[in-house]
Amino acid sequence: MTINEVHNHFKGNWAEAMRKLYLCRSTYNYWNKIGHIPFSTQQRIEIATKKKLKAVKHVD
Repeated sequence: MTINEVHNHFKGNWAEAMRKLYLCRSTYNYWNKIGHIPFSTQQRIEIATKKKLKAVKHVD
């Protein structure tokens, strides 16, 4: 999944996304810095969104 997919799933509200996913605010900045969401975090998001967002391993 991409950062934009998570953003769109939560209707553009990062604060709400981070609360519902139990992640800190700095997590979003970290994702932007590295350019993707780590796979282990994607797996947690997939579970939290009841598979509406799918975890995909990032390939450089």
